[in-house]
Amino acid sequence: MSSLAVTDNGPGIPEKDQDRVKERFVRLEESRSEPGTGLGLSLVKAVARLHGGDLRFKNEAPGLSARMDLAPVSNGTDHGQGGTGTGHTDGS
Repeated sequence: MSSLAVTDNGPGIPEKDQDRVKERFVRLEESRSEPGTGLGLSLVKAVARLHGGDLRFKNEAPGLSARMDLAPVSNGTDHGQGGTGTGHTDGS
């Protein structure tokens, strides 16, 4: 398994809201005065799930650590693109 973690020194995310902020267009009350659409964390979650992984948070006090775990890459020739793994879309 591979992981990518990013830590900041901001206010963090209350534990009760950590699942909710992974949904599209969700912005916590504390961040509504800042620019943004509430899509960033939902996109990270979608990428992690696409690769068989997950997105988790840990409050660091101060700050927050966001960790994306990804499933191991198989040693096969099909790199998640479907088909024969040849890179050709015409079946050759």
